[in-house]
Amino acid sequence: MNLLKKISIGFGLAVTTFNLANAQNTNTLGTDAQMPRWFIGGGIAAGTQIGNIEQNNWNQAYTNALNASISNLDQTGASHLGLNLSLGYYFDKNRNFGLGTGLQYLSSKTQYSLDKFGIEYQSTDNFGSTFRQGLRANAPIEEQIKQTLIGLPVMLMYKKQLNNKWGLNLDAGVVFNLSQKATFSAEETKFDYEAIYSFDANGNPVYDNSPTPNPNDWLVTKAHYEKVNSDGNVNVYFEDLYSKGYNVGLGVKPNSTEGDVKNTSISMSWFIRPSVSYRIKPNLALHANLVYQQVKTTFEQDASYRITNKRGEYNSMSNGLKSNSQGLLQFGLGIRYYFGKEKAEKPLPPPPPPAAPEVKEEPKKADPYKEMVKVTIKLQDEKYGKPVPGSIVIKQKNKEVFNGNADASGWSNFYLEPGNYNVSVSAKGYIPAEEELNLKGSEKGTSKIIELKQPKIEKGLVFKLKAINFETGADKMKESSFDILNKMAAILNENPNMVIEVAGHTDNVGDDQKNLVLSENRAKTVMNYLISKGVKASQMKAVGYGETQPIADNNTEDGRLANRRVMFTVLEF
Repeated sequence: MNLLKKISIGFGLAVTTFNLANAQNTNTLGTDAQMPRWFIGGGIAAGTQIGNIEQNNWNQAYTNALNASISNLDQTGASHLGLNLSLGYYFDKNRNFGLGTGLQYLSSKTQYSLDKFGIEYQSTDNFGSTFRQGLRANAPIEEQIKQTLIGLPVMLMYKKQLNNKWGLNLDAGVVFNLSQKATFSAEETKFDYEAIYSFDANGNPVYDNSPTPNPNDWLVTKAHYEKVNSDGNVNVYFEDLYSKGYNVGLGVKPNSTEGDVKNTSISMSWFIRPSVSYRIKPNLALHANLVYQQVKTTFEQDASYRITNKRGEYNSMSNGLKSNSQGLLQFGLGIRYYFGKEKAEKPLPPPPPPAAPEVKEEPKKADPYKEMVKVTIKLQDEKYGKPVPGSIVIKQKNKEVFNGNADASGWSNFYLEPGNYNVSVSAKGYIPAEEELNLKGSEKGTSKIIELKQPKIEKGLVFKLKAINFETGADKMKESSFDILNKMAAILNENPNMVIEVAGHTDNVGDDQKNLVLSENRAKTVMNYLISKGVKASQMKAVGYGETQPIADNNTEDGRLANRRVMFTVLEF
């Protein structure tokens, strides 16, 4: 079964399972369809790996080898760490299926272990004489491999929201390798180098291919020396022969025990990644995932590979492999930010009029909504344009005529008689606002849609509360200012670390110095009112700027009205 077929079958089974598990959830389709199509994300993962090593025949490179004792190479202590960046797009109508790409970084380490290594073979010494070379590791050979990979993933994605918070996801695809590097380290490796010299009738060195040496041979072996020289120093004996040019030695550590693994290649790997997501914000989700990735490393075949030959040489065991298939199993955490145009919910239709009782003697009741104006209000984030849930209060001549809420979509629908109204809106984390609603010229039975944009509370925010008004030429506030300031006091009391600047401004009518004093006194009046509502004085600073910072033309009445204002700046939040 080829790679793409495996991915397709696994992906299809997982999607079917997700659909069956959520068949009764009628809100899932709508939640997915409302999310933006694009996302960017990142994550980190760690885990272990299972390797299947295919080893070359290490005997073949040794000429006329005999008495070989070479065990199979084992892989232990495997672990890895992965980082990824991703970009995805959900293309279908309901925004469940998508395509993605990105970058993947993998860093892994593992240990190769060879329990036994011993071999004898035909060789030629520094004098041109043929002899039998004996090689033996006097302890298991252990080699640590570190590898880094950078790849380009291409994946098919599926997501299913279970509700407004929780969701299930599945990504599957292939990774095209862009860069790789592997190094080895074998710090504790040591070898015994022994020699056996055989001679013909004329005393010339020859190679004896018999597994058991002739008793008349010159045996430069540890076992033979200790047998005939019980009081001698075998290491001194071997080092003396090495100094004379013979390739012998006991417990010899290689001259270099670390370096790069050469001639490796990884063209492509495949992976599957199921995950559970939790939306901490409408456009931001945390992901916890399990990942299985299959990576196959192939090695260039080298028929001349020898782990060692001359004393002090060492050739990484990785260079003696055909391939290493690794199954990476990891647990990861990630985050995804969804962006692009959202598919907003349609405003809820107005409630149906009550059914008229079927009484023949009485006329049918008229539809009360025909004599009113349908008002639709949408609350939005002033900076980002996202829907904001919050409360809406409508008053007419200080009498409350509507008190309701905008849902998660930011919409609220209600009916009002034609006339003039005051609209007060508030939402958690946002500055309260008041607006005038003029329905006096609206015909009965018509509709009116109003978008109110609220500033989100954050450091550096500068805003104006329109409902704050003063007596002409004085620093005494009108009672109409109290409602909006009460809401402002509640926000400051709920956020004791919030610090604001209250700034008074005037137009250019009158004396400059008097205007400066008037603006400062008005700012202090606002600050003192907030203190009377429980706000700490340390949370506020009152400043007067007089006529020095106009925002409109002082040559017109409308401009002068705009310049007479109280502004707020969030200094800390």
